[in-house]
Amino acid sequence: SKEELTPKAGENDRLEGDPIEQIQKDVHRTDRDVKAFQEDDAPLLGRMEELLYVYAVENPAIGYCQGMSDLISPLLWAFREDHQSMTYFCFAEIMSRQWSQNFLHSGGGISKQLEELKSLTCKADPDIAQLFEVVDPSYYSLYRWTLVHFKRELEFPDVARLWEVIWLDWNMDLHLYVALGLLVRHRDQVLSGCSTFDRLLKFINLMSQRLDVDLALRDAIDLRKKYSCKDM
Repeated sequence: SKEELTPKAGENDRLEGDPIEQIQKDVHRTDRDVKAFQEDDAPLLGRMEELLYVYAVENPAIGYCQGMSDLISPLLWAFREDHQSMTYFCFAEIMSRQWSQNFLHSGGGISKQLEELKSLTCKADPDIAQLFEVVDPSYYSLYRWTLVHFKRELEFPDVARLWEVIWLDWNMDLHLYVALGLLVRHRDQVLSGCSTFDRLLKFINLMSQRLDVDLALRDAIDLRKKYSCKDM
């Protein structure tokens, strides 16, 4: 339901005081279906906990927020134990460039991105935009796509491939075109089967683990060439 998607009070707020307890809770429920994180004593879980704590201490203006463990786990998986410093460097750099806006106290970072996606949808496919205007005018159903950049829709190797391209994007908005491309490519299903918010949300959730990364990126790049107002 829409209520389940709306962030709970304080969910993305900066945690006051020592965040270690919350970090530990979040780390031990992150990606437990992935082999590298399945065991309670898995080395990568310990690394994740350490790196998130270091980030919170070194960046007190942001601190630690729920959801960050979802963003650092693919980096840990890619670099593994022998490259802890590289994992931290990449996480901190991408946070400073792009992800930190997703953890603003006001929630304005996510809202701004969803508004931009709404504007793009109106340009690219007015029929889909009209449907959203009726069943989900705030585009809350796409909140997760925006927050963690399709991380829960893909297997880890595909997450790494998608994020690598997104990170190379100077405008830092390619993920919005990926979302737009998915809606446009599946427009018949969206228009015929998503007449309520719950049906739309069900459709979005059913796309998990079924995305073709190469196709999604091609669609996103083509759409941005057509509809972007920013300099490439």
